[in-house]
Amino acid sequence: MTSEIIFESEAVVFYKDDHLAVLHMKPAAIELMASLDWKDTLFQRLNEIEEDPSITALLFLNERNAFADERVQRAARERYHRLGDTSTDAAVTREERELRLARELNMLSQYILLAARYRKLLIAALCGEVACPFIGLSLVADVRLAGTDMWFNFAPIHDSAMPGGGLTFFLPQYIGRGQMLEMLITRERVSATEAHELGLITEVLPERDFHEAAIAYAKRIATSGARMMPRLRPLIAPDPGQLERFLTEEIRLQRSCLHDRIQRADEETDRN
Repeated sequence: MTSEIIFESEAVVFYKDDHLAVLHMKPAAIELMASLDWKDTLFQRLNEIEEDPSITALLFLNERNAFADERVQRAARERYHRLGDTSTDAAVTREERELRLARELNMLSQYILLAARYRKLLIAALCGEVACPFIGLSLVADVRLAGTDMWFNFAPIHDSAMPGGGLTFFLPQYIGRGQMLEMLITRERVSATEAHELGLITEVLPERDFHEAAIAYAKRIATSGARMMPRLRPLIAPDPGQLERFLTEEIRLQRSCLHDRIQRADEETDRN
């Protein structure tokens, strides 16, 4: 069976390959994840895949460093400056900017809730740097593959003091609360090998030809026990209510941090 393109843009290629659906995320996907139109399009495609009986597994595949902190921060700065651009919207207040950015946080929580409730087998394939909140988002997956060059970047947490992406909800389920606190407080990076030893990564694959190896791995398990996931999911999935309450509180705390950062940025602008 040849690959069948479901959806393609400058940010993603979404296609079917035998019993596997692949969402190949390009670097531009970071900029689009905060777009309401993009979210609606993606959710529609994911729901269609969920209802497709010929598909047993869904693979999220990122290009190298697509989830890097520098890229995440640059996208956030660009959105912030667009929101504060008085040449296009002189009426935008600090409160309105905060509200719009809070909506972006809420959208991320919707990605996490969708993944947590998904009935198909979810596989994440990560390469290069992975920064928050994508560390937490990757832990929602049932199977996590990593290239030998993959590493988790915890350093941004030290700057903002606010982990996101449901990280502190999912991480203790793998390594326990004590080890999670030690990792978040003292560590800046965790390699693919160490993440595998901790159980955060299911399998480490060679950096060379990583995408091909990840797809081959995913196709292999998609044709074996993956068909049992719709029946198994209710037994292993996190409690939806508990997860939703956690994400609501996480957003509240992130909004507080956002308020402080925007206030400091505005004060710096006024001084200059």
